[in-house]
Parts: sequence; C-alpha cells; structure tokens
Amino acid sequence: MVQYLNNNVNGFQQFSQMKAVNDNNVPVKKFGVLGWIVMFLCAYWIYQIFFAPAKTTVAAPVAEVDQIDISNVPRQTLADDKITATVQGLRISNINLNDYKAEKGGTDNIELLSDDKEFIEIGLLANGTDAPRANTLWKTARLLDSGSVDRMSWKSETGVVFTRTVKTSNDYVINVADEISNQSKKSIFISQYSRIVQNKGPANKFAVKTGGIANVAGGMETESWDDIARRSPIYQTGENQTPFVGFSDQYWQVIVSSVQQSDKTVKLKQRADKLFQAEIAPEFIKIDAGQTAAIKTDIFAGPKTQRILIAANDKIQNIDRTLDYGWFGFLSRPFLWTLEKWHDIIPNYGVAIILLTLIIRGFMWPLSKKSYRSMQAMQKIQPEMKRIQSLYANDKMRMQQEIMRLYQTHKANPMSSVGMMFLQIPIFFALYKALLIAVPLRHAGFLWLNDLSVMDPYFILPALMAATMFIQNKLSHNAGGEMPGMKAMKYMPFIFAVMFAMMPSGLVLYWTISSAVGIIQTWIMKKGEKK
Repeated sequence: MVQYLNNNVNGFQQFSQMKAVNDNNVPVKKFGVLGWIVMFLCAYWIYQIFFAPAKTTVAAPVAEVDQIDISNVPRQTLADDKITATVQGLRISNINLNDYKAEKGGTDNIELLSDDKEFIEIGLLANGTDAPRANTLWKTARLLDSGSVDRMSWKSETGVVFTRTVKTSNDYVINVADEISNQSKKSIFISQYSRIVQNKGPANKFAVKTGGIANVAGGMETESWDDIARRSPIYQTGENQTPFVGFSDQYWQVIVSSVQQSDKTVKLKQRADKLFQAEIAPEFIKIDAGQTAAIKTDIFAGPKTQRILIAANDKIQNIDRTLDYGWFGFLSRPFLWTLEKWHDIIPNYGVAIILLTLIIRGFMWPLSKKSYRSMQAMQKIQPEMKRIQSLYANDKMRMQQEIMRLYQTHKANPMSSVGMMFLQIPIFFALYKALLIAVPLRHAGFLWLNDLSVMDPYFILPALMAATMFIQNKLSHNAGGEMPGMKAMKYMPFIFAVMFAMMPSGLVLYWTISSAVGIIQTWIMKKGEKK
C-alpha cells in the first residue's frame, strides 16, 4: 500500500503545486494534501485506540432488585453436544459452550452467565389466577428426549395447569415452551416475559461493539454498556414481528426471542444492584375457561459466527444480522466466507489468511499495473512540468492548459494512484473487521504465534511488516530523483509498525504478506520496463 500512497503523493500533489511558486518562479515542495490526510488519519487512529477518554457513566435509575431465594428449587442439567446449562425453575444459567475453551490448551469451557447473580428468566405473569414464580417448586416428569430436561408442571389454586419443557437443538438455541390449560371456570390473562440479567461485559475494543442488542421496529439497535446505564432505552416492536434482545461482546452473545405474542415492549437497563437487564414484556393473552394456550421463547447462547448464526436464523429471525461487519460488510462477509472455505481445505487459519491475501492481490493486479505505469509517466514528465510552471507562473490558466495537454500526450493520470489508494482503504477495513470478529481465529496458532486474534507478543510480525513496506517504498522510487513529499512517506512503514504492534496478529500477517506480494509485483513491472 505504501507504493500507492507514494503514487498518490506524486500525482495529486502536482495540482497543489501549480499555484505554489516562490519569487524565482520555482515550484515550492509541499507535503501535499493527501499526505496531510494520511497523517491526520494515522494520528486519529492512534488517539482513538490508545488515548481516547472513556465515556462518563451517569448513575442508573433505581430498579427492582431480585431478592427471591431460589436455593430450594431443584437444579436440572440441560445438555447436548454443543452446550451444557443449568435449569432451575424459571431460570437458566451457567451455560457452557463445549466446543470453546476459556484458555488455549485448557480444560475449562467458555461459560456464559456463570456468576451466581446472572441468569435468563422466562417468567409468567397472570391476571385472574396465580402464576409460577422463580421460587416455585414444580412437579417433574421424566422425558426420554435427548437435549431436554424433565417436563415441569404446576397447578394454581384456581385450577390452571402450567406445563413447561426446555429443549436444545444442537445449534446453540434453547427452546422454552409453556402450555397453559385453563381448567378454571372463568377467563384468565397470561403473559410470558423474558429477561437476561448479567454483569457488565467488556467495553468496546478496536471498533467491536459490545453491550445490548435488540431487533425491534426500527431495525437492529445496539447500545453500549454506558449508553444503557445513561438512558435505559425502550423500544416497541413492529406488527407481526418476532423481536429479540440480549447482550453481545466480541465473540459471544446471549439473546432471548419472544414467539407468538404481539405488541411487545423491549427494554435495556442497568438495575440498582449495578447488574444489566435485557427484557421483553409482551401484552397479555386471553385464555377462556376450558381452553389451552401455548407460548414459546427461543434463547440463543453461543458464538457469533456466520455459519452458526445463519443456522439459528431459522428459529430466531434476523439473528444473523447481529454479527457486526462494519461499514464495509459487503466485503467482510465474503472475506470471512473465503477464510472458512480455505480452512476447510487446509486446517490452519494462518495459511488461510495468506491464501486470501494472494486472492485479493491477484484481483488488484491489473489496477496495480495501471497505477504503476501512471506513476512512471508522471515521473518522466517532471522536468517538463517544472519548465511549464516556471514559464507560465504569471498565467495560471495557460499553465493548467499546458499541464493537461502534457498529461494527455504522455497518457499520465495523476489521480490513478489516488483511486488505487481509496480502493485499498475499504479492503483493509473490511478485512480488519472480519478478522476481529472471527471466532475461529481465537486460539488459532501459526508458526510462532499462539493466537492470531491477539497481538504478536514478540513483535516479529510488525518488524517484518515495516521491513516489507520500506522495501516496497524504495522500489517505487524512480532512480532519477525523489518526488515531492517522498521524504515524509519514508517514515510511513515505521508509523504503521507502531500502530499495528497492538493489533491482532492475523491482521498484521495480512498486511505483511500483502506488502511482500507488492514487492514482487513491483519488481516484475520494473523488469518488464527494461525489456
């Protein structure tokens, strides 16, 4: 990419120099508009990552604190190949993800809602009868189904029978099904609410949003932990919409989705006990005497990967949209897909990143050649351009006409390298976001790297990246002399090395390989010129 930055300075700066002459009618060398833009973006990036102050958290409004003792409620174990969880009456907690370890090489699984105060509660509210509470002792009946707990039942004093089954489906989705049989002599009103209670999760890191997430009438809403604490957002759902709400971090999320109920209110808040709560509160439904109603809620507790979320989308509509691909999602999605396909063939994500880099550079090869040729043409016309600027220093209109004629004669386009640079920007940020959210890269090793999702602990890759960028920069020079602004661009490899030192090593691997391929491509183009 350094090559394109250099090209960009060479061409773009010609326009800024047409009006920059000193008393001797000699063009004044300036850093260039693009150079200042690049330096500003670099400085802003470093500031946001390392020095930006944290948002101030406003005290949360007072909320009800759970004080119900559920220690006497029997615990059941819900298990399948993917998850193991604890079911205790209305509550589900201690969700182990069997395929993901907390530490590389460790034996402990990733566990969601592991604190004693954290849980998912699928509760019931009733008007005209009593309803089971969190401390209710249910009767249980053994089920033969795999991936389910014993069927639970409870009968109110008015003769309403509540029956609940909790099952998994091997795709990180837990289904809670309630059947309410009104055996009383009058109509009743029932609502099944859902809530997730958990501690504050990790803050936003490297452009990865964490906090609350909700699928509501306005679309997909995301709220940081501080935003939830500050304003306790409330949403309404659309007509015939199945909403969901929950909490999400870089790799994992817990979401509840209310099914077969309308007019739902979705809330996110910080409670008085400092825990965070996500909830869905539907309207009541009427059950006449002698009638039975069924209400279902789906829970997703698992990793944020494309394949898994697409599979879960059959049960929880739009859950695949919870994976935040950033501004350039149209590129991030195919990048992630390609990484997974390469990994299916060669089970190493380091190799998959290298192969993806080669594909990207291959697609950009024709544009790279065009940009390089334009740069060479721009360098060849430098003496003539200086002569024109000196000759027509007092006639700016004539100067511009002669320079444009010079460009046409030599087929030089000062903006071609600018276009190349701007093409690189979305590719870089798309891959940057793709690698940040790629759960499979977590704990994926390559050569001396134990984990491609974290920084290189030995700073070998950033050093290699700086070296390849420096060589690419040197190769892009013309032997006839240094173009304006090139002095400043010499420092870009070292600036980038410092910026990338704390970045995930998978991203630095991409940039290093991309620069290495750029060196080879530049060498091939130079060799072709000599022939």
